Amino acid sequence: MKIQYLVVISVCLLFSMQSLAKRHYMHSTTNSSSDSTEYSSVISVAKRHYTAPPTSSTSGYIPVISDELMEKCVEIYNQAKWLGEELQNTYVNQYSQTSVNNYNNKVSQHQNMITWFNQNCAGKQSRSACEAAQELNRKNGIKTQSCY
Repeated sequence: MKIQYLVVISVCLLFSMQSLAKRHYMHSTTNSSSDSTEYSSVISVAKRHYTAPPTSSTSGYIPVISDELMEKCVEIYNQAKWLGEELQNTYVNQYSQTSVNNYNNKVSQHQNMITWFNQNCAGKQSRSACEAAQELNRKNGIKTQSCY
């Protein structure tokens, strides 16, 4: 019998963390007194479609988490994915301490989200992950697709 569960991390999130860490270091080592240009992003704030985290099959014991926690896992997974995409498309004025600080704060927030997901969700049974994504989309007025 095969049971679906969440994989430890998404390749997309891992890749974005590696490149973000490089940008974080480069921008945090730059000093300047000009703060005229603020942190800006190319990504819009439009409603986004939630997706279930990636799954894999295994046979054996898989820890089970509540539906409420699974919904939070889906939410954090998607928010971390979107924040990673936003950071990839963010212009940081390296001569503006405000711009650098704002960017670094977002990188830290992204790292915290991934850490939380890996500690609370990864490797856990995700039988309800698709239903959790459906519920979040329904709450946001977005058409949902079947989980079967």
